[in-house]
Amino acid sequence: MYQYSRAIYLETRDFISAPSPDQQLQAQRRVLNACERLVGRLAEDPQYVADPARSLFTEIRSYFSINDQARIYAIIQRYVAAAARLLEEEAQRKASEESARCQAQTRKGTPCRRKPLPGRTLCPSHEHLASIVAV
Repeated sequence: MYQYSRAIYLETRDFISAPSPDQQLQAQRRVLNACERLVGRLAEDPQYVADPARSLFTEIRSYFSINDQARIYAIIQRYVAAAARLLEEEAQRKASEESARCQAQTRKGTPCRRKPLPGRTLCPSHEHLASIVAV
């Protein structure tokens, strides 16, 4: 996920304006840290921020001239949308993997990791439990 925060930073760092080289370096670090925090929050809890692109832009907009802010916001929106799509695809993939597993538990109480029979929810080893579950 951090490839998105790095991409935002790499595309925006040339537009960061500061009066001195020391302040420029400090501003670049703050922008990078803000990008990484946002992407970290997205990865942990996508519902944490209602509009993540706007939230990040609000946090870092003071480091850019007024003439560049529309461009910066467009960059942020593009990468945040891409990160959100990746997270959504990952969630769907995970859900489909979980539904493609046997719904029974092993003798040790752990979920069975075998694939169920076609059109069924149980694997061949646990098929005998179908009559118990159906009742």
